[in-house]
Amino acid sequence: MIEGTLDLPFKITLGDGEHIIHSDLSLKEGGSNEAMTPHRLLEASLSACTLMTMQIVAKHKNYSIGNTTVCVTVQSEGPQTIIKRTITFDPSLNDEQKEKMTVIANKCPVHRILMSDVQIPTEVIHD
Repeated sequence: MIEGTLDLPFKITLGDGEHIIHSDLSLKEGGSNEAMTPHRLLEASLSACTLMTMQIVAKHKNYSIGNTTVCVTVQSEGPQTIIKRTITFDPSLNDEQKEKMTVIANKCPVHRILMSDVQIPTEVIHD
């Protein structure tokens, strides 16, 4: 569970009881631009999960994904949201490894959540 608290007009502290990160809006949007926006955090989650999932499988297969990078950007939002993910594999990976890692990338937990029929029930607690 992540709990968010408001620090400044748009700067948010997010914590899970063990780690703390922040989110903010750009100066143009009225924030202080001191941290990634919520959209960037979503993109970061998919990038991190993709790399971690590929690394777990590669390590299990006794090879390294080296300097592989994953770039993620929300290209459009609406009834059909498009999130583009670009994987640039380390040159040391062969074609078979790249193909396997691409399949694995699509199995990362965050990817699966984003591709599912997500529902977000909201509970309001009255003090």
